[in-house]
Amino acid sequence: VAGRVTYDGSRSVPTVDEFRLYTVGPLGHFYCVDIATRKILWTKDQVAIYKMPPNTFGYGYSPLLYNDWVILTPAGSDTGIVALDQSTGKEIWRSGSVGYCGNCFVSAILTNLDGREGILYNTCDTVSFIDPQTGETLWSHGGLSCVHAIASPTAVGSNRVFVTCYSYKGGSMLLEITNQNNTYDVKQIKQITPDGSLLYSALFYDDYLYVNFTPPKDAKYSSSGLVCLDRDGNTMWETGPKPEFALGHAIIADGMILILGSDNGRLYLVEINPTKFVLLDSTRLLNEGNNFCAPMAL
Repeated sequence: VAGRVTYDGSRSVPTVDEFRLYTVGPLGHFYCVDIATRKILWTKDQVAIYKMPPNTFGYGYSPLLYNDWVILTPAGSDTGIVALDQSTGKEIWRSGSVGYCGNCFVSAILTNLDGREGILYNTCDTVSFIDPQTGETLWSHGGLSCVHAIASPTAVGSNRVFVTCYSYKGGSMLLEITNQNNTYDVKQIKQITPDGSLLYSALFYDDYLYVNFTPPKDAKYSSSGLVCLDRDGNTMWETGPKPEFALGHAIIADGMILILGSDNGRLYLVEINPTKFVLLDSTRLLNEGNNFCAPMAL
C-alpha cells in the first residue's frame, strides 16, 4: 500500500496463534497472514470500512484474539470495536462509538473485573468495558483528557483499573468498579497529575504498579522516570531523570523488569522491588536515536 508516515518502524507488536499472524499496518490496513506460507489470507481497510479517524503518526495497535475471533479497535466515530472470524474475516459484531480518538494506538485488553469477563479499552476521553460476546458496552467512564491515547489500561486486581496518558491536561487515574447484578458503579479513587505514560502501559505485578512516567523533552515539568505505585496509586519510589529511560518500553520477564531506553538504545534490567529501585545491569542493544517505536515482545 502506497503512502508515507512520520518515523520509520513498527507501531505495534503483531498477534500470533499457531497458524496465523494478525497485524495492523501504519496506514490502517489490517492483515491476517498464514505463518507457514507467509501469504495474506484476508485483509480489512479499517479507514474505509470503519471510518478510522485520521492519525498524524500512522496507525498501530495489537489485535486481540478471543475464541475463534480477532478483535479490532478502529475507534471510529460510529464503530469503536469489531469482532471478526479469524479464518475468513467475516464480521461477527461491531460496537458503537467508544469515545473520541484523535490519535489512538491503544490495544484492547481481555480481563475479568468484579466477576465479569470483558474487553477493556480507552480512547482520548473515555474508558470502556465491552462484552466480548456481543459488543455491548457494560460500562464506560469519562474524565480523560489525552491528546494521544497510546498506553492500554491496566487491570489492578479484580476490581480496579489504572489508566494513563500524557498530555498537558492528562495524567493518570485509578478507577474502582463495583458490579451488583450487572449494574456497574465506576468511581475514580485517584488522580495523578501531571504524570502519565506517553506510550506504554503500566505493569501490575504482585500488587504493585510499575510505569515509565518520563515525559517528552518539551514537557513543562521534571521527569519522575520509572515509578512504583501501590494498588491505591501511592508512590513507593521513583527514579527521576536518571537512568535515561526516555520513552522506552518495559516488560516483565524472568522475574525482572526489562526497559529499553528509547534515546540511548540501552536495555536496563531492574529488580522487581516495591521498596526501592535496584538496577541490576544494562547494555547497549540498539543504536542511539528514536527507538520509541520499538516495542518489545517475548
